[in-house]
Amino acid sequence: MATADQVTDGSRGTDRSAEERRRGPGRRDWGTWPSYEQAVLGYRDYWYPVAWSRKVRESEPLPVTVCGERVMLVREQGVVRALHDRCPHRGVPLSHELNGREFPGTWTCGYHGWTFDLADGRLVAAITDGPESPICGKVAVRTYPVAERVGIVWVFIGDGAPPDVSADIPSELLASDAVIRGRLTVRPGNWR
Repeated sequence: MATADQVTDGSRGTDRSAEERRRGPGRRDWGTWPSYEQAVLGYRDYWYPVAWSRKVRESEPLPVTVCGERVMLVREQGVVRALHDRCPHRGVPLSHELNGREFPGTWTCGYHGWTFDLADGRLVAAITDGPESPICGKVAVRTYPVAERVGIVWVFIGDGAPPDVSADIPSELLASDAVIRGRLTVRPGNWR
């Protein structure tokens, strides 16, 4: 005997629930399927194109966000460097200091004067104490591998040693006759 929520399908002799009747025969309830939540911010251990090379200047830092990580780009003597955009002292974004160059090859946080080596992120001076400060060499800000190819700045976001940047660049962009043009547009949503 069928309950109030079941009806016998005479052709097959099977019971169907009210929910199955609502969906229709053979249709799945997609609401019960798990949603894809992996890599919401992107995949780690890849090179990402983050800016046009011409936009990264020696005169001011360029903040970008890649895979949920805030990164500050700055050019020093023609070489682009990437530092985590957060001073470990008080959490102030390093990119807020428009001219953090107190000394060549370094970047100084404008809040309390902590000065970091652009190549390896080591704290080399606390302006209030000088380079002999006992904290120097014990603190660092994360740095990221950077490469410039085809007029684009690429940053490696990951924890291991980066592969050659060419591995993550489409071969069409690396062709000798390629003409690279484009525009950056901010749109709501994530990479998926």
